[in-house]
Amino acid sequence: MLHALRDFEVDQFIFSSTMLVHAPCEPGERIDEDWPLVPKWDYPKSKVATEQVIFENRGAIKSVNFRIAGVYDDECHSIPLAN
Repeated sequence: MLHALRDFEVDQFIFSSTMLVHAPCEPGERIDEDWPLVPKWDYPKSKVATEQVIFENRGAIKSVNFRIAGVYDDECHSIPLAN
């Protein structure tokens, strides 16, 4: 897909990743884009692999990886976990 997009005017390619790609931190520490990548299981490993594929194949297309964290309600329910 990225190779095909090179023929078009693409402002930016956006990939939805996950914060699960990062190494754990201590309570109170903040994880940022420079935090080490240490995915522990297949899902975050696949995200790191895809981020690398995008980086290697995007050509001149700008790209951004949104590493989204889990979202919970006030009672600690998470939609993906609930389903």
